[in-house]
Amino acid sequence: MPFASPGLLVPLQVFLARVENPLPVTSGLVVEVAWLLVRLVFWFFFNGFLLHFLYFASLKSADADVLHRLDKWTLAGVLYLLGQFMTCKYAVIYGLPYLQARLDGMWAPTPPACIAYVYHYSDMWRYFDSGMHACLKRYLYRPLKGSKTGLVRHLGAMFMCFVFISFWHGATHQVVMWAGVNCLVDMLHMGAVHLERTSLAKKYLVNRLSPVAMQRVRAAGALPLLLLSLMVQSFFLGDTEFASVIVFRLYLKADFLLVAPVVLYCFIHMSNHLQRLGYTKLTSSATTFTPGPRQDTKTSSRCLCEL
Repeated sequence: MPFASPGLLVPLQVFLARVENPLPVTSGLVVEVAWLLVRLVFWFFFNGFLLHFLYFASLKSADADVLHRLDKWTLAGVLYLLGQFMTCKYAVIYGLPYLQARLDGMWAPTPPACIAYVYHYSDMWRYFDSGMHACLKRYLYRPLKGSKTGLVRHLGAMFMCFVFISFWHGATHQVVMWAGVNCLVDMLHMGAVHLERTSLAKKYLVNRLSPVAMQRVRAAGALPLLLLSLMVQSFFLGDTEFASVIVFRLYLKADFLLVAPVVLYCFIHMSNHLQRLGYTKLTSSATTFTPGPRQDTKTSSRCLCEL
């Protein structure tokens, strides 16, 4: 059930369990809430600073003539800032009800983790809105998939999850395009994961290559999916005109497509390295919803369909 806010979905069983057995108020909880409040105040004013001095939020709805005057890397920077601003904005929007829930002794999913390190967009679904992810997993994906583990059942259940996501966000042309391409990307990711687990792949690829070489192979395989996800993100963050300019000015230009894959390939390795060092939340902030007093964490980076 949703809290009194535009987000933080919590399964009904978890909510009822916390009503009967609220979390105790301890000194550690007070320190946590106080520190969270300081962070929320900072991000609130930081978002206002961004909107006042930078104009990327206005450019997403600007005329095509204005967008065509920008060079390619400025357009890429606008798209990047739109994604980062979405994280900062929802950190406040989701952080306020999370703070309220903690003060009431309730349990709530954590605010979004930073998406700057995300290159598998299946991780975006898990870490940005973990409440919706948990509800989809419990009430839609698992009932549709059933107890069988076949690939077709996985794909069908995942497809229906993205259909629901499309309607949840309004089912506009941009949203359907965004959800459909992300569904395709997640299916390809899932197919690659299943392929790597086959005996043939283990025999001729996994067992013959060093861990570093396998990491390079996985990064190369993730690169086209990342490019596709970033392209379709423009449909969700802006309007159709903005997305069309992004596609024609960036993705259909040879000079950009020669440089961007190299930059993004290095970005994938950097993200993996930071995750191993523990500098990101992508291995710790995705929480499972259990009625008990303890928050368990998932540490594996898996597809939406595998959870």
